[in-house]
Amino acid sequence: MDIANDAFWLLYGKTAIEKSINSRNEAAEKLEKMVLWLWAIYTASFTIGTTINAINAPTPVLILLSLPIITLIITYWMCTWTRMPIAASFDPRIPSEIKEGYNKGLKVKIMRFRWTLFSTLISAITLSAALFSLSFVEKKNAVSMEAFIKDNAIVVSGVMPKNTLVTTTMDSLNAQNQKIPFFTNTYKVQQNEVLNVNLTLKEKPQSAIFVTTMWKVGNEEKALVSIIRPEKKQ
Repeated sequence: MDIANDAFWLLYGKTAIEKSINSRNEAAEKLEKMVLWLWAIYTASFTIGTTINAINAPTPVLILLSLPIITLIITYWMCTWTRMPIAASFDPRIPSEIKEGYNKGLKVKIMRFRWTLFSTLISAITLSAALFSLSFVEKKNAVSMEAFIKDNAIVVSGVMPKNTLVTTTMDSLNAQNQKIPFFTNTYKVQQNEVLNVNLTLKEKPQSAIFVTTMWKVGNEEKALVSIIRPEKKQ
């Protein structure tokens, strides 16, 4: 007995027609999940690695690194666009008009899905290129430093390039407003690029304290000076 007879293929054709639109909606939903997965990879890479503002790279590279933001958002919108119902007008009493309206809707659905599939491919390519470029760029040597008094201690805190040798000097003022050094030490910035110096004081300072942080970039010497002013008596 031939199982694949005319009745079998008619039933197969009927099922294929009934599922033709739903299958593309389900495929678009899977593409949407893929876009969200790609977005998670992109955001995690920049959160763990660095940010666009902290990258030292030519403008074309920065554009390439930013491009997935645009392509992934557009692709996500296209996934929703593909799954939206297609407007069709026909007379429900005339089978030929129903068939024509269905075929037009199916063609639009197929066209939308193909564009969404292409956009997903472009998003994946741009994301791969961005992550590949990210491994070759360098972070800017952003430096920040602040000094303040907290709980009878002078705190020097800041961000410096890792492995930098930093010399911190603290000076007070005497009655003639001359600087009197009372602390100096050299530190090596750790891998987390954070510098923290704490110096406990026996009593609150009566004059301004000058905190100087010095380091070298190549043969060039750099320095940051912070002034801690004494609290005014009530």
